Amino acid sequence: MINQLEKMIAFFSEKVGFISSFLILLLIILVAVSVILRYIFSIGFIWLQDLYIWIHAIFILLGIAFTVKNDGHVRIDLFYRSFRNRKKRIVNFLGTIFFGLPLTFLLIFNGLDYFLRSYNLNESSK
Repeated sequence: MINQLEKMIAFFSEKVGFISSFLILLLIILVAVSVILRYIFSIGFIWLQDLYIWIHAIFILLGIAFTVKNDGHVRIDLFYRSFRNRKKRIVNFLGTIFFGLPLTFLLIFNGLDYFLRSYNLNESSK
């Protein structure tokens, strides 16, 4: 049962990673279209700018899980590549504890004020 669940999660993660790789192409196209419309034709769409901000956020959030699963995060390989698997797992765990979690809490703590202010003002994308 657990092995089947693990396979389902791995399959889902692979598909999400694959889909998120196409979101970056969509993001590049939307930004290029927005720049061309704005600076060549003097036409600006706020919804288009909102759209590529949302796609960027979705790309990052979907891509994080895929990157962690495939051990693809950027690191200094000077020492890491010579470590044995056990030591690599320890370094990855400590990196998550000392860098990943504090960054997550920092983003939540700092973003909460912006969220609450926006929510109280009933701001929305149009």
